[in-house]
Amino acid sequence: MSDTTRCGIFYRYFSYDLRRAWYNCGLSAVCVGALPLIFYLFSLLFYVLGLNSSPTDSTATAALIPVAYIIYVLVFPAKLYGEITVRRTGGNFLMLPASIGVKFASMLLILLLVVPLVIAIIFSACDLLLSIIPSYGPNLMARASDDLSGLLGSGFSMRLLASTTIEQFFNCVLFFTLGAIIFKRKKTGKTILSYIAFVMILVIIVLLIANAISANVEFETDLKNDLSDYLKEWHFELFCNTVNIAFGVLLGLLVHRRIKKIEL
Repeated sequence: MSDTTRCGIFYRYFSYDLRRAWYNCGLSAVCVGALPLIFYLFSLLFYVLGLNSSPTDSTATAALIPVAYIIYVLVFPAKLYGEITVRRTGGNFLMLPASIGVKFASMLLILLLVVPLVIAIIFSACDLLLSIIPSYGPNLMARASDDLSGLLGSGFSMRLLASTTIEQFFNCVLFFTLGAIIFKRKKTGKTILSYIAFVMILVIIVLLIANAISANVEFETDLKNDLSDYLKEWHFELFCNTVNIAFGVLLGLLVHRRIKKIEL
C-alpha cells in the first residue's frame, strides 16, 4: 500500500472520527469551554438579586481552569470512546475499514489535541470577552504574564512546571481512556477507584524509596544541602520527565493493545 493511500485512509477515518466526536460531546466541550461566561452570568444574577456584593472577576475564572481540567479527564474519554466496548454500538468501530494503528492515532489526536484545544480556545475567548467589563479585571493571559515574571524572578523552574503539567494531563487522559475501554459498565466510577488505588500504591513506593535514600544521608551535616546535591546529581528535572514519558508510553501501549483485543 502506497503512502498516498495510507494518508487517504487516515484522512477519511479521522474526518469520520471528528464528526462522531462532535456528535458525542460537541455540546459538552462548548459548555466546558464557556465555564467563565456561565459562572460570570450566575454571579451577575446573584449580584442583581442582592445575594452577592459584586460579580466575579478574572481571579475566579483562573480557579475554573482546574475545574475544566478535572471535568475533561473524568468525563470526556468515556463519552468519546467508551461506547466501543458496548455491544450495541461497538460494532461500528470494529467494522470500519481502517487498521488499528489508524484508529489509535486518530484517538490520540482527538483526545490529546483536538478537543482540549477547542475547549481552550472557547475558554480563552470567553475570558477575553469578559475582560471588556471594567470590574472583571485583566484577562488570564495578562495575569499569567505578571505571575510568571514573579515566579521566574524567584528562580522557579517554569520548564519543569510546564513539561510536568502537560505530561500529567496526557497521562491522566490516557489512564481514563484505558478505563473507559476496559470496563463495560460504570466506566468513570471504576476508573476513579482504580486511579485512587494506583496513586496509593505509588505513594507507598515513593515513601519506601525516600526512606531508603534518607538512610544513606549523613544527618550530622545540613540535610537540605545534602538533598539538594543529591537531586542535582540525579538531574531531578530529567528524572521527572523520563518517568512521566515512560508511564505515558506504557499507557499508550496498553490502550493500543486493548483496542486490538476488543471482542463484543
